[in-house]
Amino acid sequence: MRPLLMLIGLLHTSAKTMYRNALQINRERNASWYYGPLGLENIEATIAFIGDSTHRNQLQFLCDVLGTQPRDIATGTSSTGLMCSGKGITVALKVFDGDSDPWSMRSMRSVLRNLARGASVKRWDVVYFGSTSLHMLQLLPLIKWRGWPAARDLGRELAKAVDAVSTVGACPVFMTGHWLCSREFLKRRDESEAGEFPTGDWDLVQLTRFLDDVNNPWAARKAAILRIAAKNTSYYTRECAAITSDQDEAAACSKLSFDAAGSAHAAALEQKALSGLSTPVRVVDAHALTREQCWATQRDGVHYLPLLPSRLSALTAHVVDCLREQRLPFRRFHRSSEHT
Repeated sequence: MRPLLMLIGLLHTSAKTMYRNALQINRERNASWYYGPLGLENIEATIAFIGDSTHRNQLQFLCDVLGTQPRDIATGTSSTGLMCSGKGITVALKVFDGDSDPWSMRSMRSVLRNLARGASVKRWDVVYFGSTSLHMLQLLPLIKWRGWPAARDLGRELAKAVDAVSTVGACPVFMTGHWLCSREFLKRRDESEAGEFPTGDWDLVQLTRFLDDVNNPWAARKAAILRIAAKNTSYYTRECAAITSDQDEAAACSKLSFDAAGSAHAAALEQKALSGLSTPVRVVDAHALTREQCWATQRDGVHYLPLLPSRLSALTAHVVDCLREQRLPFRRFHRSSEHT
């Protein structure tokens, strides 16, 4: 049987949100403890993961569970990938950072081909990927609007990606985007930071002046935007209308804000796209797994390291089912051949 190879993409984050060791998940257990509960004993396959930092953390945790460390591999672009092998399972990562190397599902075929070369894999059994919907979200003027035409074309691009995966004989598994914990964005991340930090007591004039001062810390200005949007419900509508004359784009932009509501809307778009597929695909609903789980966000409101086992458990269950379905036709063919 082939080793299990997983391909994952990268969204740049600070070290605090990057998986490094099992202490970030459970201080009483080392990573190897999860090998049995995750159901990895009988898995041998090649799996490609494509996504962002939320996928990257899963890869790094899985490598730790397998008792190995990821290493850099070429991916055919300016960015690099990661892979590791252990206990019959090989894991690889494709790096996407959102700006200089954005992910588009329409490029699925070439991504799989380049990753196969870099990882020395002949074929994929399973492709675990996401739309990286968090990269669609805006927090104008700080976080640029990059969600168009991606939001409009999500259904069509997802169908193309699934077709590309099926064409190479692999089983597609889709992961939805995380739920964003807005209240974490409203907290001062580091109490040692000097300067003011927006609170709910500030009025719109004070918040706007603070936001407009580019010398204020980025995280504090981000909190100011969320405070403004809470007090002025037309804020996102106005900001989006100022950057595009396309009414459909402006409407999408205003709903895809970098907060809990925006991430929920992005997840709804993903579910709508999934429901429109002619052939259903397996889904790891990361949005449902992270919703209202602010305790696990490492204070950044985006990444949920303590919940890595739950996401990998959902994935490995899909992998087992995929392998069973893929190999059943071969067993049937072998049996019929014996009879003839």
